[in-house]
Amino acid sequence: MRSVGLITEYNPFHNGHLYHLEESKKAAGAEVAVAVMSGHFLQRGEPALVDKWVRAEMALRAGVDVVIELPFAWACNSAPHFATGAVQALNALGGVDALCFGSESGDLKALEGCARLLLEQEDEVLRRTSQLLRAGKNYPEARALVAEELSNDKAIAELLASPNNILGIEYLKALVPGPATMKPVPSIKSPAPPASGTCSKKGSRSIPISLRPLMSRCDKPSTKAAAAMPATFTACCCHESSGGPIRWWGYTRPRMVLSGACSRPPRPAAT
Repeated sequence: MRSVGLITEYNPFHNGHLYHLEESKKAAGAEVAVAVMSGHFLQRGEPALVDKWVRAEMALRAGVDVVIELPFAWACNSAPHFATGAVQALNALGGVDALCFGSESGDLKALEGCARLLLEQEDEVLRRTSQLLRAGKNYPEARALVAEELSNDKAIAELLASPNNILGIEYLKALVPGPATMKPVPSIKSPAPPASGTCSKKGSRSIPISLRPLMSRCDKPSTKAAAAMPATFTACCCHESSGGPIRWWGYTRPRMVLSGACSRPPRPAAT
């Protein structure tokens, strides 16, 4: 029985995640999916829409077999540390045959070549990138320019200009020192669509656009947000609103109540 690892935040679990889960199992030839998921706080440092237990339940109901937490120190960190912590967690768990991640490119050979360059010339990349930062460049642009100069290959700079490629390259770098049993499997992930408030289609899956802002408009019921998520999401929301393990009333509750999904719970008495 083969298993595939996924590195996730699921904030919240929507139909795009469901599509990625199903396609990852197909691509890896896996029967079991293991997700490493951030806890209450996300990579950008903000609290998750709902707590980690509810998001884990969403994933399990959707077909993920095991959910393990990415500890805070790695979950709320830059891409290299986020990737290293997640890959180490999967390696420590053991028995995971493949790591499937989204990228705009989907070209494993090109992504591995970029990862190899960044590892082999790490000191020189850091030195030149620091110089460009002092000259006013932002970090992604500076590193992409340095990689292009060192490789004499514009395609590498193009890889490093896309966020999912960047994270995928960090996963590949993190895989190098670990056991060779977990094979990387990239999948093509479309670039972020315009924030139009509509939903696009990919295959038979509805991919949410600006999902979290749609969910946060409590005074205006968001049927679009509800339509972009599996039916199990609303069940989890109702369970959590009836008294879940964490109550972030000021931040989380207003964003949980979807149109027709569950009634707005009363504010608990002060303790």
